[in-house]
Amino acid sequence: MRHGVLGMKKTDDETLVAAMRKLARDIRSDDGIAQAAIREAAQRIHDQSMALRVIATWARCDGSSPSPRHKAMKDIAEHCERALVRKQVRTK
Repeated sequence: MRHGVLGMKKTDDETLVAAMRKLARDIRSDDGIAQAAIREAAQRIHDQSMALRVIATWARCDGSSPSPRHKAMKDIAEHCERALVRKQVRTK
């Protein structure tokens, strides 16, 4: 677990997505809007987490071109990799 800006504890994305999906299944509302909103939020968090992994992987495998795009992608990949390493350390 990590702490956010206001000292609030934060969990990893996978745990948060799983909890939100369970909540979407278990919560009851007359119109179903709460379930749909929670389910959509869980899916967005999952998709963004996976997109960051794809970007990090793509940037690491992108040859040796010295273009500004390559440098920017390398910087993003390094940032994502550090975030993933911190996440893995927290979950062990």
